[in-house]
Amino acid sequence: MLAAWCCVGALLLCGSPVPASRMQNVVGPYRIVPDHIESCPAKSSSPMVLLSPPRGIRDRIDRNLWYYSVNTSLPFTFDNSIDLDINWASWSSRGGWKDNAILMRPGSVCKFVPANVPDAWRRFLIATFNDPTRDCPFPPGNYEIKNMSSEVTFKKIPAFFYGTWRVTIRLLQMKDDKFCVRFYGKTIPK
Repeated sequence: MLAAWCCVGALLLCGSPVPASRMQNVVGPYRIVPDHIESCPAKSSSPMVLLSPPRGIRDRIDRNLWYYSVNTSLPFTFDNSIDLDINWASWSSRGGWKDNAILMRPGSVCKFVPANVPDAWRRFLIATFNDPTRDCPFPPGNYEIKNMSSEVTFKKIPAFFYGTWRVTIRLLQMKDDKFCVRFYGKTIPK
């Protein structure tokens, strides 16, 4: 019986025409349009990175480009022991967030970000330390990130699904939350 339903489903999927224009509106070359940033609900009792509310300024020429400034307090040494956890949630057509659309656990922030998003890493170092060659570790202390551009390009991902996204970025040390922030935005055709 299950095999019969699978065959019927396959025939319906293969036999139903899907217009090419409809397929092209799903995925392709993309541009990221940021919306807003917020802190995640607290889960950890250990000392976490503290952020002041980010201040955003829109670029005068490119209305989709934002520059953000934020003050942060780092209560621990930021080194290779800090791992990255990224959870992409997509906005469902029925309303509400669909968690775990894309899960990424690439390991150490200090290794992954410079290797995969070097432009964003360089802009972060300039906005924070005014030194593009600085590298991990970063000692505990207060930091001010000034006028960091929201323009992010992922050269290793030339095409992506279009839609509205909530990206939760967590920094973990031995599976203990040290930082959590949520970015909201859209991916639209280039």
